[in-house]
Amino acid sequence: HGIEWLVYKSADGLLFVSKQDLEQASSCFGLPSPAGVFTPHGTELARPDCRQKKLDRNDLLDRFQLAPDTRLYLIYGPLTYFPNREALSIFIENINPHLISMSQTPYMVFVCGGGLNEIGERPAVGKVRNILCLGYVDEIETFVTGVDLVLNVSISGGGAKSKVIEAVAHGTSVISTRSGAIGLDLECFGEQVSIVNDDDYTGFARKIIEQSKAPKLTPVDFFETYSWSRIVTRAADYIRTISPRF
Repeated sequence: HGIEWLVYKSADGLLFVSKQDLEQASSCFGLPSPAGVFTPHGTELARPDCRQKKLDRNDLLDRFQLAPDTRLYLIYGPLTYFPNREALSIFIENINPHLISMSQTPYMVFVCGGGLNEIGERPAVGKVRNILCLGYVDEIETFVTGVDLVLNVSISGGGAKSKVIEAVAHGTSVISTRSGAIGLDLECFGEQVSIVNDDDYTGFARKIIEQSKAPKLTPVDFFETYSWSRIVTRAADYIRTISPRF
């Protein structure tokens, strides 16, 4: 923490991609409150395209020859990255068995992300019921938009939680572990993001079933916080307060 404290104290201004880091900077390092400005990973979208969402869902159903009432779920991210492989293993071993026993409607979990061939896990994943491993896909946006839910099972790793932001921007609800949502300003996501404790595997499966029955709308507050235009405006306004000549 010594180097971090020195950098914070020496900087003219501070921009935080994590809401949690912004809030902790004051309490942990004795900085004024607020210690800086929240500038998260953002989205270029201004609103979800409901028409496109329906088209993409139908495309996925047709492409993979699935029944119209099939619930579609997505786990995605490069599987050369350990936290993503770890999350996939947790889903396969601990959550999917509960989902199989609880679900009263057909479902399919798409797993998208390069790297399975390199780590030699494609055959094992391919044998798991209700899971379709596609590897790297060019049109990931079609999957993010067309599925009913994005599943974020991450329990380690940092980053800006861009998958959660991307999904909600496209109008897709997210079920996330608590660790997988650290740093997000959850208040502005409304009901679009549901949080489950990291080791509550039964609860995660139950929440998938609950949320897939009732699609949620992306709140206006989400775009006020996470659209790139708003983020740039906040950052520029903040920089002007600490450097009037900007």
